[in-house]
Amino acid sequence: MSGDQVSAFKQLYTEVLKNGGDVNKLPSKIANKNIKCFVKESGRYFLVTDAWFYLPCYFTQKAVSDFKSKNSNLNISDLA
Repeated sequence: MSGDQVSAFKQLYTEVLKNGGDVNKLPSKIANKNIKCFVKESGRYFLVTDAWFYLPCYFTQKAVSDFKSKNSNLNISDLA
């Protein structure tokens, strides 16, 4: 990685924290940016990376229930 590349996740994460968790206050250059990411692990949580920065992603019970009701033939862990 060259010195001028920045992790998209780290930049997004930092901006969200600077704005007190309010994603509606993100600068448009970040809020409208597509992030190419990969699922590194799945199981108890998903470990997602943009190739430089890793984020553990947890699902709420409602999110799991909604997923299961819309995708009865898939397991969340199979999405890796």
